[in-house]
Amino acid sequence: MKKIFFSSILILFLACDNIENYKKYYDNGQLSVTGKFKNGKRIGEWKAFYENGQLKEVLYHDENEKVFGEKKTYYENGQLKFRANYENNFLIGNGEYYYDNGQLSEIGTYEDGKPTGIWKFYFENGSLKKSGEVINGKNYDGLWKYYHENGQLKDSGVYINANPDGEWKSYHKNGQIYQIKYWTTGKLMNVTSCFDGKGNDLDIGTLKNGNGILKEYDINGNLIKEISYVNGKELE
Repeated sequence: MKKIFFSSILILFLACDNIENYKKYYDNGQLSVTGKFKNGKRIGEWKAFYENGQLKEVLYHDENEKVFGEKKTYYENGQLKFRANYENNFLIGNGEYYYDNGQLSEIGTYEDGKPTGIWKFYFENGSLKKSGEVINGKNYDGLWKYYHENGQLKDSGVYINANPDGEWKSYHKNGQIYQIKYWTTGKLMNVTSCFDGKGNDLDIGTLKNGNGILKEYDINGNLIKEISYVNGKELE
């Protein structure tokens, strides 16, 4: 990342209420940051800009300098990058992330600054990529569904504290069932079925009770690779 140097800092004092208008500039004279201080603390609206003059970020500070209200960040091309609400420096409520083409990338909710509840992720073309519940700020939990970029279901199964568990089904891009796998708290134990894109049976490999070879195929039934597992874990 390009290192930014500032050529000057402009601070205008409003002594009557201890408010300082604050501005920073890039070497090219373009405004970089603008905001206000009150009694040495940031307060109110603050804005940051890219060196080309495009708005980069807008946020708000209360009298204790904590971030509150809606915060927005932008790409250098002007497209919205992120939008969410803050309370006492913590993310709260809906959070939205975007690609630089303006398409929604992910959306969900925050509680005390941590992702929680249902989150949805999207491909850059706008189709759903995956969706499910998040707990404890990062762990996937419950039913999650993954999709191919054409919108067809790719994988579906349950997480327990971020570990896949029980039956997981995988599908080809044409919607045909591909594999049925069984997990135990994050360990792949068995594969019971495997099909090509026309529904023809394929060799499932030797994986049993977490040990053996898993075979993976393309939609036409061509073998792509073989993966060795020991105690449910893929060998490096």
